[in-house]
Amino acid sequence: MIIHEDDIIVGFLKQLKMNEPMKYLEEICYQDAGYIPIYYYAKLANINFKELKKLVRKSKSSRQGKNILLRRFSNKDIHVFQQIPITEIAFALKINDFRIKLINKEIKIEQNIPDVIHLLKAIRSFPSKEIDPNYILPIIHSQYDKHWTNNKSIKGELRKTISFLDNVLFLSAIQN
Repeated sequence: MIIHEDDIIVGFLKQLKMNEPMKYLEEICYQDAGYIPIYYYAKLANINFKELKKLVRKSKSSRQGKNILLRRFSNKDIHVFQQIPITEIAFALKINDFRIKLINKEIKIEQNIPDVIHLLKAIRSFPSKEIDPNYILPIIHSQYDKHWTNNKSIKGELRKTISFLDNVLFLSAIQN
């Protein structure tokens, strides 16, 4: 069974119940990007945080993604989180506009690249208890489908947002 990055991301966004989540976890260790859902698959595999860290450390991967995953585990990777903007600059106002639309569940699927980036940053500014995965994940999935292969500037923001959602929705489920 060959597992690609797209399988890992779409499986997470659709919340698919994989038959072999351990194979997904093993493949995640060999991805170039470390901003990829991992806690979701750990939960599906029924392994805890300590076992997950051990699995990643033991992998023979020398790819950058493994190092980013280890940094995420140590909670030293703050790049995925977005501070709530409080300044009066246009960028901060745009993010706040998207925060309000998200709260009111009034998001339309964005086509404009800067607006997609503002939307993704707005999502990353919410605390975990305010995130409704049934509302947010389909939005991210549609942006992923529209922009993943044809826009590098959005790809990084999508990765960070997917990792953020993985952290806030599933990390606590494996920390026992």
